[in-house]
Amino acid sequence: MRKCFYCLLFFAIILSATLSQAAGPEQDVEAAIDEEFKWLQEEAEAQFVTVATKTKMTVQEAPSIVSVITAEEIRNMGARGIVDVLRTVPGFDLTHALITPGNQISIRGMRSSSWNDKIKIMINGHSMQVFFGEPYVHFDLLPIGSISKIEIIRGPGTALYGTGAFLSVINIITKQGGDGASRISLEGGSDETAKPQAEFSYKKDEFKAYLYADYYQTDGYDGRIESDMATNAPVIPGLGPMFAPSASRKLTCKAEHYTLQTNISYKDLYFSGFFQKMDYDNPVGVGKILTDEGELLSLYAYGEIGYNASLNDKGNLLFKTYYDYGDQDPTWEIFPEETAELPLHPDFPPGEGLIGNSPAKLSVTGAEITGDYEMYPGFQLVGGASYEHFKLFDVTHTANHNLTGQPIEVGGALY
Repeated sequence: MRKCFYCLLFFAIILSATLSQAAGPEQDVEAAIDEEFKWLQEEAEAQFVTVATKTKMTVQEAPSIVSVITAEEIRNMGARGIVDVLRTVPGFDLTHALITPGNQISIRGMRSSSWNDKIKIMINGHSMQVFFGEPYVHFDLLPIGSISKIEIIRGPGTALYGTGAFLSVINIITKQGGDGASRISLEGGSDETAKPQAEFSYKKDEFKAYLYADYYQTDGYDGRIESDMATNAPVIPGLGPMFAPSASRKLTCKAEHYTLQTNISYKDLYFSGFFQKMDYDNPVGVGKILTDEGELLSLYAYGEIGYNASLNDKGNLLFKTYYDYGDQDPTWEIFPEETAELPLHPDFPPGEGLIGNSPAKLSVTGAEITGDYEMYPGFQLVGGASYEHFKLFDVTHTANHNLTGQPIEVGGALY
């Protein structure tokens, strides 16, 4: 009986090995063909851009200096974020801000005065609003896992995109339903860092749906800093040092944010949405001195619905309407608690830092119609019109100090 069992087992092993060898090469060939076809599609699509003239053309035909970065190139370079990607673009230089979680972008040695307001940053052709510096604060946190490609004009694009495109135009094109498989992943690192993320991709006939979600949290680097701008502060005769030393302090770099992004389309009708909320500790105050009570709460979201009609294969007509919403609640600590001990602030409560809080909200409602038509080969007509309504509301400022240089009366008391 035992010999019979061993014979059957041996036969089963030989049969399974034979079948796997027979089926393996065929499956490998099919997988290789699918991978090659997908690569060819990506390469073919990467040759076309719309950012230069708002019409589809090859990079070689584009009248502007255009760069295209594909999803495969982003994967191969091992970029951790979109800042790492843009540092590879010729003429681009990014400088990390000191008091906010953002990077200022310089193009060929020129930089915006603040908030990257001279660089048009778009997601799927939708402009990120600049009232609160969304292209500055939230730009670093845009997920690269959902990017299909990035189109960049390395130079002015104001003729098509307005004054906000004086230095450059960056259009981040995200994945659509059917672009790859659905997936779930988890990343982790030191300082209690974790980042789970998920993608859902679905396509059936002319219906496409794509959803991306991620969450990020970290305690950040908590090393001790031994000196800052206040360490060797100038001395005012008769009053003492201008700043109280605040060095030898541990950094507070906790950060948390989550992102939701979606693209849904059926035939020529589409919906695009984006939502991101962040909570960031500012380890350096507005006075460029180490602090421990600075915090930036920021939310940015938009929804866009549109219809893209084809005009007899000679052009397109796009109708779209959108709504943007922003909510910022920053707490700025100008100087830490030690400042209260200075003779410059004799009436300041001991143990309190100089703190200000300036929350505000923004909403933008807009509509746009654009069209292009090929009159004859080599000549294409492009035109459009747009309307936007900006609303800035719930704007307040509270502080425990008076830096205006003028007396302020609050509750009968003069400050």
